[in-house]
Amino acid sequence: MTRDRCRSLLVTAGMLISVGCGSGDIQAPTTGSLAITTVTSGPDQDADGYAVAVDGGAETAIGVNGALARDNLEPGSHSVRLTGLAANCAVDGENPRAETVTAGEATSVPFVVSCVTLPATTGTLTITTATTGPHPDPDGYSLKLDGNPLETVPANATVQHTQINPGTHTLELGGVAANCALSGGIPRTVTIVAGETTTVGFMVTCATPVARIAFMSLRDGNIGIFWMNADGTHVTKLSDARNGTRPVWSPDGSRIAFYDLGSGWDIHVINVDGTGAINLTNTVPDQTNDRAINMETHPTWSPRGDKITFEADRASQSENPNWDIYVVNADGTGELDLTNRLGGEVSAAWSPDGSKIAFIGYTDSGTQIWVMNADGSGQTPISGADYVSGGPSWSPDGRMIVFTVVNTSGEFELRVVSVDGTGERAIAPPSQFISQPTWSPAGGLIAYTESDHLVVINPDGTGRRQLTHGPVAEGEPAWSPDGSRIAYTRWDPGLDQEVYVVDVASGAETNLTRNPALDAEPAWAPSLP
Repeated sequence: MTRDRCRSLLVTAGMLISVGCGSGDIQAPTTGSLAITTVTSGPDQDADGYAVAVDGGAETAIGVNGALARDNLEPGSHSVRLTGLAANCAVDGENPRAETVTAGEATSVPFVVSCVTLPATTGTLTITTATTGPHPDPDGYSLKLDGNPLETVPANATVQHTQINPGTHTLELGGVAANCALSGGIPRTVTIVAGETTTVGFMVTCATPVARIAFMSLRDGNIGIFWMNADGTHVTKLSDARNGTRPVWSPDGSRIAFYDLGSGWDIHVINVDGTGAINLTNTVPDQTNDRAINMETHPTWSPRGDKITFEADRASQSENPNWDIYVVNADGTGELDLTNRLGGEVSAAWSPDGSKIAFIGYTDSGTQIWVMNADGSGQTPISGADYVSGGPSWSPDGRMIVFTVVNTSGEFELRVVSVDGTGERAIAPPSQFISQPTWSPAGGLIAYTESDHLVVINPDGTGRRQLTHGPVAEGEPAWSPDGSRIAYTRWDPGLDQEVYVVDVASGAETNLTRNPALDAEPAWAPSLP
């Protein structure tokens, strides 16, 4: 054998064989290898792969469709096991299996794995809403499963929720507008079966909205919140609104916020059908020293209906009263003190787009109209430092605010100012008393109380005219959604109070309540699309 041949290499059967030099002998391979592969088919395949063990030794990971080589194995029979299979997967053929290793060769070991669909452990819930009638709920409905919010659904929709645990559950549909009625009771009981789909349908019928007015009354011997149709019919008491006063409708007309005059002085919300009462603030008053601490009053809804502002005196017994403006989510969560300034802040009013809040702020030099962002930032006075006595009320386009002041001569004035603080001016002659200004829905008129009667005026100060002519006094004006009428409280002889409406165009007045007990504080429900 030549030296060149001594340097040569011989490769056979995948094994490297060196050629000896000097003696002329060829060194034969003494070990072999296993070429292990996996091929997996079917659904729900094992997410973390498998492992391979040879002769019961250490396991080596291999993918569901992978390859693995085990080298330097002694010739002879070896046990090969595929492990780590999911319960729904199985190896075709033997496992473990005996494979023969031949020196100098690679023995192929294919594992074919088949997987089947895993048995279901959860079920599926399909929910349908079907709404009929001329005026369906504009903002849809809210769904709760077992008392927990699920989602908001349109008036006509099909939604599906998977991975619901088997068993009995309760499903609620809420947020139904006042002009709509849900067929069947709530909550609904639904049974979820693993691997199956349960379908629940809600049928809602909506009628043409009937104009409604909420008001406070003593007609059953206790202060409470009532509502009636705008013609005075169908007077209905909200049973859970005992001791309630100052009702305010939610923008969708489905709920009423108010504060109670009982022991709590808390802010409450209740559905117009008398259900779903929530105490939003639930503070404990301190009646010591003839002054109730922890009082919350005058709720106001945000335009979207998701938040409520209110005034609260949370001062301790040793402190002077200090009213702040708070905001809270409509479900009672997320309460936040927005102003937290020394001096006090009251009369919060949301801008039409919900981005800002106007209020009356007390300072050392007097009271002013302030504007802040809805989160309490950017608090800025926009009116002069005269004594602001009433308002604020936003123009529908959100550009101006109307309010009342007491001037240096002790007379009352009706003023408007731009939101940026410019253009403040009086739009009505000074009077002995002016209060409760409120802008009409279309923006063409401002209603207010002057010398105990209702007056309307154009925003530019023209067209002033007295609307009401009662024997004693009228106040608390509330515009109808279309701006054609104003509801108000009228004090008649004997100090009886009734809720009236006046037609803005004709001046015709109508007594809606006609009850010997006190009826007051009318609030017109919003119109629905």
